[in-house]
Amino acid sequence: MIDYYIIIIFLSITCYHNRVKILLRSHIIFFICISLFCLLLFKDIFSERTLIPNLEPFPDSIYYVGGAKSLLSGNGLNIVREGRSLALIVPPLYPLLLVPMYLINSDVRMFYFTNIVFALSSFCIFYLILRKLVGNPLIKAFVLILYVTNYDLYWFPNLAMAENLTLLLSLTGILLLLAKVNLFNIIAAGILVVSFYATKYASVPLVISFFIAYFIKLFLLWRGKQFKFEKFIVFLSSTLITFIIFCFYEYLSKGSFPLSSLVSFGTSLSNKSTAQVTSSTTFSLAYVDINIRHYLNALTGGSERFLWDSTPIVPKFVAIGGLLGLVIGLIKVNLRFICFSFLLIILSSILFMSTFYTTDMRYIYQVIPILLLGFAILLTLALDYSNKKLFRYCVIFIVSTLFLYYGLTNVIRIKSQISLNLRYTETPWYYVNVLELNKFFATPTQSLTGKKPVVISPMAPYYVDFFSNGNYTLLPLSVQQEFRSYKENAWGLNDYSDLIKLYKKYLQEGYILYLANYGLGNEGYLHSDFDAIKKIFKVTEVSVGCYNACNIYRVELQ
Repeated sequence: MIDYYIIIIFLSITCYHNRVKILLRSHIIFFICISLFCLLLFKDIFSERTLIPNLEPFPDSIYYVGGAKSLLSGNGLNIVREGRSLALIVPPLYPLLLVPMYLINSDVRMFYFTNIVFALSSFCIFYLILRKLVGNPLIKAFVLILYVTNYDLYWFPNLAMAENLTLLLSLTGILLLLAKVNLFNIIAAGILVVSFYATKYASVPLVISFFIAYFIKLFLLWRGKQFKFEKFIVFLSSTLITFIIFCFYEYLSKGSFPLSSLVSFGTSLSNKSTAQVTSSTTFSLAYVDINIRHYLNALTGGSERFLWDSTPIVPKFVAIGGLLGLVIGLIKVNLRFICFSFLLIILSSILFMSTFYTTDMRYIYQVIPILLLGFAILLTLALDYSNKKLFRYCVIFIVSTLFLYYGLTNVIRIKSQISLNLRYTETPWYYVNVLELNKFFATPTQSLTGKKPVVISPMAPYYVDFFSNGNYTLLPLSVQQEFRSYKENAWGLNDYSDLIKLYKKYLQEGYILYLANYGLGNEGYLHSDFDAIKKIFKVTEVSVGCYNACNIYRVELQ
């Protein structure tokens, strides 16, 4: 009997081993690429060797991570300071999906692991999409390498930004457009349509594009009599029900409906001339002429602003080849629908965001994998149309040459990034500054009146709170710094019309006042207000840190 069980166990292990070997052989390119992707993504987030603790860019990241942490502390999807709540100005889906990691560890930097899950999931879905569109292993390998070594795709997970989720949703939507139509997929497509808007308000073009594309998919199948008309009703119902739930949340949390934002958008677009546009105009047709040039330049491989970086979103040969592949794909019957859907997403995203007051390539982040897929389609079509053996060899030679050229021109960048992740250091100065404050206020010290010392700081107070030891509180350096529209929520119930007068009031009430210099940056108004304090008050340097960038000063009346 024992021998029987040993034989069963041995056969099971052998069978499992063989299945693993077959899996590895069949998807060897995938496993190599995802391993490289992991090396490019890896960061030691709990150290001072990475920029992740800086939580840039502000204030978006503060709303996202602050909302998730506030929900766990029982204060709802708000950001909270000293008992004062501020409602999120961002949609709820990304903060909600950050919550599970904060259940494991409450450290604010845990958002990074959620982003890693999104990034790896996005790559897996991209691989599934690529397998449906491409058969040639060389093309698949090339495009997968292009994906995992794309700077924006492995850099953006470092940031607590909703675009990480938008990318995952976009690729999921593309997979649904290629997948068979069944009840589960139809309901998922309806939920997905609204999920774009529940992730980022600027995703309106994705809402419209995916709704139209999936509706066309259902319509084409209905005309071909492959399923009943009732499935249209299921798609519309799932979309409508999800939208109603989202509207209900928006009304309860913010007192407004999503449709009111669209009405506001339409009103903004009425400012058609530059003369009508003011600094407070967020959307206007007057911006289109200039902005669309930037987006079209990025779309063809040019360098444009992506937050504080200007790396092209894809290499020029990929951008031009990708667009060409999508246009040529419209001719092929089996590719026409998906290529039309890709072009619809690209055009709607660019046209919509061109009406925004500023350009930033993160607003079209979802276009990156689409251009890569378009490039794969172009290479596949070139191979398919090469009937003669000589021409086919020429195509393979061109693909191999591009592959080799990309590898040689990017190997130093890729090696440097991996070395930076594993060995070298990028100093997160915002985070280090808070550690310097914590070091100075290492033990609870209170004035004679029993009040905490107060630090006048140019930094966002919510950010400081994420890492503060709680032995001090904050006041703003300038009325123009972050959260200027919500001063009482951010810094307390005070009159902020005259900050100098406010500082004097605090000193007269017995508070011990300090001034921190980190966070002044290149903002002229911050430097001006900093200098004004040094002129009006007696300012004494009490701590030096970060090569004089994290200094602390005692502030007293003259």
